[in-house]
Amino acid sequence: MNFGEKLTNLRKQKGLSQEELGEELNVTRQTISKWELGQTSPDSAKLTEIANYFNVGVNELTNDETEVKYNDYSNNNSNNNSKNVGVIILIVILVLCLAGIVFYITTMMLGRSIFDRADKEIDKYTNKFLNIASKAKETFDEGESDKNLEITNTFLNTINKMGENYEEKKKKSDEEYNKAVNSMEEEYNKNLLNNRFKYMQGTKSKFMLSSYLDKIVTNNKTNSNHKISVVYNEKNTTIEDEIVEIKHSLKENTEYEVSLDYDVNGYIYKATIKDI
Repeated sequence: MNFGEKLTNLRKQKGLSQEELGEELNVTRQTISKWELGQTSPDSAKLTEIANYFNVGVNELTNDETEVKYNDYSNNNSNNNSKNVGVIILIVILVLCLAGIVFYITTMMLGRSIFDRADKEIDKYTNKFLNIASKAKETFDEGESDKNLEITNTFLNTINKMGENYEEKKKKSDEEYNKAVNSMEEEYNKNLLNNRFKYMQGTKSKFMLSSYLDKIVTNNKTNSNHKISVVYNEKNTTIEDEIVEIKHSLKENTEYEVSLDYDVNGYIYKATIKDI
């Protein structure tokens, strides 16, 4: 059994099409077809990659007298794929948890900083109030009426100023706090959307592109503030039915080039699809 026959059997054992195997190995479907037909052969680096992917030895692939144990490799790959998916899910959960913790801690630290400054202002005016009250008491005890009036007026003016300054500073602190929180929320939402679709850019098969178009439809239903339009064959739309129509018009065994555009705030807002 030659290399092409072995590759064909291994691919079918894993339930992969030529196009899907090409995506796994970063080559085109045509390249896979030529390998299986014996028209061309992979270089040594790619041969090693193929052997690792199917969990077989390079000699087993290249030696016509050596048989490949398909069932063992299929089961191993299935287990490995399951483990890999589990690890990826765990990593995603940990990253999201860490991002939430950082967001919470940053928000609390920012809020504490702002209100600590407000507390210091209150303490400053409180001390002024106590000093003036103390001086007023001493003057009243001495029976100096003119001094009494002067201290009383100063006391009242200071109290009024303290109230005005406190309200002004409190309002400014609240505005700064809300602005900082809104900015962090905006950045989080932008990264959440962009990270879902940034891998859509580049050369994609119908299978991969269809999956991303489904995600765009879901996003446009749930995220009305940041819809993504799809451009294909002079059609530019965010409407679900029209995006589904574009999806169904994609052809098997055809590759497409996808480019993404970002708006002034850094959000992905358009995906342009072109035939290759």
